[in-house]
Amino acid sequence: GNTPEPQLIAEAIAAFRQNNRARHFRCLPPLESQVFPAITMVGTVPTFYKITITLDLLLAVEAGVYPEGATIVHK
Repeated sequence: GNTPEPQLIAEAIAAFRQNNRARHFRCLPPLESQVFPAITMVGTVPTFYKITITLDLLLAVEAGVYPEGATIVHK
């Protein structure tokens, strides 16, 4: 089937990168991690998510390698 989780995780990674980029321009330290809430709908049924993105995951994605730690997605 067509699962929304990969797209949700990709969007959370992009948002985390943008947030840290904005922090850099304000001379603030980067966030080590951030939790992103998300909702998907299949028909009238919502599914709620909490996606934790870490700096280690972001750096691994940017380098094109597997991250050392697990990516946690609560559904």
